[in-house]
Amino acid sequence: MSPFRNLLNPSSFFGVVAKLSSANVGAHLITAACLPFVTRFYSPDQFGAFAVFVSAVSILSVATCGRFDVAIALPEDHDDASGLCFLAVFVAFGFFVLSSFVLLGVAIYRPDFFAGGRGWIYYVPLAVLFAGWISTLLNWEVRQKRFGIISVATLTQSVTMNAVQLVAGAVGLGFLGLALGYAAKFAAAVIVFSTSTAREVAVWAADNHDQLSTILPRLVQTYRRFPIYSTWEALANQAAIFLPIMLISRYTPASDVGNLMLAMSLMQAPVAVIGISISQVFLSEAPNAHRRGELALYTREIFLRLLKITVLPFSVLALVAPFGMTLAFGAGWEKAGWLIVWMVPWFFLQSVVSPVSMALHVVGRAKTSMALQISALFVRLIAVWVGYKTAPYAVLEFYAVSGAVVYAGYLVVVYAAVSFEHKQNMIDN
Repeated sequence: MSPFRNLLNPSSFFGVVAKLSSANVGAHLITAACLPFVTRFYSPDQFGAFAVFVSAVSILSVATCGRFDVAIALPEDHDDASGLCFLAVFVAFGFFVLSSFVLLGVAIYRPDFFAGGRGWIYYVPLAVLFAGWISTLLNWEVRQKRFGIISVATLTQSVTMNAVQLVAGAVGLGFLGLALGYAAKFAAAVIVFSTSTAREVAVWAADNHDQLSTILPRLVQTYRRFPIYSTWEALANQAAIFLPIMLISRYTPASDVGNLMLAMSLMQAPVAVIGISISQVFLSEAPNAHRRGELALYTREIFLRLLKITVLPFSVLALVAPFGMTLAFGAGWEKAGWLIVWMVPWFFLQSVVSPVSMALHVVGRAKTSMALQISALFVRLIAVWVGYKTAPYAVLEFYAVSGAVVYAGYLVVVYAAVSFEHKQNMIDN
């Protein structure tokens, strides 16, 4: 088969990536078409408050399932994968109930905590619950290699979020409109995934209801490294990105945080279009490659392909962004364009490293991955603090540069881990 025909083969690597990427491209085209209207309905200050809300949800949502959602792709036994899916959904609901009671207690005993623009906290638990469920259902679909339904969910999320935010902005809901749109996209994806996944897991739970008290504790014991190690790793990963934003919001005007939010949203587009699609394909094949002793070769192949297809999008963004922000998004968004230039190295490295980073879990290096993420958190917090102390006018730029440093270090460690595993396999065989 010729390389071109292989590219068009829907079951080939590039065929699967093309299917997922086309959905991501469509989703981001929808967002791109709506964003100039959204930025005219909402002020940079409102985007700044929204950035803090998204930061809180993003940090907490990675832990809401105890990371059992991430483990779904790993078991060879289908029943174990079904049990992990059920377990992840159950843990997420428990997290929601606990966080809601904590929030209620704070509201009763410390009502002053919600003063000063912190009303966004009320909306966090529900958004976190939906985010956890989406992660669970998504990982199930990845395991099943049902990339078509993932594409449908991706497009549905984009349409739902933008529609809600536009309507809410038109009627003047302000920050609440942004938050409602963000939560609505999670709910929409849960509905799409539930058409297949929820039914399958419900059938499994019904067939095994009398054994759940035995199955679930066994799965918790077998995959305990995920809540013990991967949870802290994921929290550190998200906190490294979003906790500095919450810290920056204390040091800089809300309008600057809003510009940062817009810049990050635009930079996420090539990462989402390219990196997330390939990440899903990588995760679906990596456990099998590891069992064959070919994980290092597979990881290197994916990394080289990522390098080839990410250079152009980021180069174009760096050239166009500084001069087109006001024209595209209206007055008040000029700073976002220059922030994008500073962020290009960060997001370029993220797009080529993140898809293959799960290789550390595949080879059982959960502790290494956790240590990396915690180190990244400290690097970025220190960068923001140093920027605030030495050059407060450039604290956002310090934050952007720290992202590039973090992902460069991550790349070195991932490559070393899979290379070491390959050498060990060669020795053993």
